[in-house]
Amino acid sequence: GIKRIKSAVEGAHVINMGATAVGTGLNAEPNYIHDVAYELSEVVGEPFYTAENLIDATNNTDVFADISSGLKVTALVLIKMANDFRLMASGPRCGI
Repeated sequence: GIKRIKSAVEGAHVINMGATAVGTGLNAEPNYIHDVAYELSEVVGEPFYTAENLIDATNNTDVFADISSGLKVTALVLIKMANDFRLMASGPRCGI
């Protein structure tokens, strides 16, 4: 679960900011998107990179689905652990 979340969060560091509404970068300054990634990295303290395919990055939200699924899997594991602990702690007459 944790490895999956960390991997998905790394994917969130690939951005398309500055690619304009449809992802082409049309009418934007040539270095604008790279400058945005650099400034964002400086402010946040995490590395951000420009997406290779800006149109795909604009249209698809698969990174967020990856993060969500990683969180859900981790939550399910924690729920199972909590249920197991509850069952084991239920006492000698009612538990396992």
